Amino acid sequence: MKRIVYASFVVTVSVILMAGVAWAKKDKLKDRGFVTVAGSAFAASIEQGGEGWGPNFEGYGYMTPAEERTGTNRIAVITLNKDVQLPDSAIVTEFSCYWYDNDPTGEIDFFDANLWRRGLLDTSGSSMARLLISPVPPTENPDILSEVTDEINLPVIDNASFSYYINVVFSLGETTPDLASKIRWYGCQVKYKCK
Repeated sequence: MKRIVYASFVVTVSVILMAGVAWAKKDKLKDRGFVTVAGSAFAASIEQGGEGWGPNFEGYGYMTPAEERTGTNRIAVITLNKDVQLPDSAIVTEFSCYWYDNDPTGEIDFFDANLWRRGLLDTSGSSMARLLISPVPPTENPDILSEVTDEINLPVIDNASFSYYINVVFSLGETTPDLASKIRWYGCQVKYKCK
């Protein structure tokens, strides 16, 4: 009988210890999170070269083609903006962006994405994270491409004093008119951990 009680005690302790490990893992996972912004949620703030910006029902955004683009009008630069809501006191750990380029003849001259914070009483903001790719090599593979950085400036979120947003600028070179199916913007993700 002592042996059975002892075995029962050992089993009980083992179950408690195992439950404790599982609980600790769960707590660590709970302290991390991410905010994902779909490409279709971004708004265009500058349009040049006869281009427009169009959201797609599948969650991406794209440049709408202009039929009469010739010469320098074929080069299109667009600036996109989207606000980001992050938990107060969270610490940003990673910033990533996603796009699709299936145009072997066209090119993205440059791609510059920033996660910004701006003081509520300030007229300009500070970049927290930046992804700059120039030039972006064209590809024939219909893949969603990504770029990521874990170099974060001013990583602690302070919603009482700052607003947060993502700004993306990209320039399309001498591209084909079929931009809607060739070059798409899929969006960004901000990863964070809680204190």
